[in-house]
Amino acid sequence: MNEALAEEYFEKALSVGFDEGYIRSFVDELDPMVLLLKLYIEGHNEEDRLAAYAQELLSQTEDAVKHSTFIVSPNTFDKLLTSTELKVFNCILKAYDNTEIAAELGITIRTVKAHTGSIYHKLGVNNRLQCLKKFRNI
Repeated sequence: MNEALAEEYFEKALSVGFDEGYIRSFVDELDPMVLLLKLYIEGHNEEDRLAAYAQELLSQTEDAVKHSTFIVSPNTFDKLLTSTELKVFNCILKAYDNTEIAAELGITIRTVKAHTGSIYHKLGVNNRLQCLKKFRNI
């Protein structure tokens, strides 16, 4: 994808985010968003409303990155989760949805949700995307 087109799409996303008051949609992307926001800010006048919005997002995203760092070796990761949570987590890694996880493990969807919530809590994340990113950074 060329840079001009990518910037156009990113600017549209910022515009929608600004108009609708979105913050988490950007902040939850962590490190990759920091890079995009810095690139956007560098190429725009800081008095521009979207550049100012991008600067605020950058500040909040950098703060989120600092608080999301989870330093653990893969060996201790296995010790962090229960055996059932590890099974659920492995299904998450395979991009299974809750219904598929329930069928694979022979548990209810409610139980899947309980385990995913526990996994997110232990990893300090809020959703599957963050969970996967954290795992890949270990």
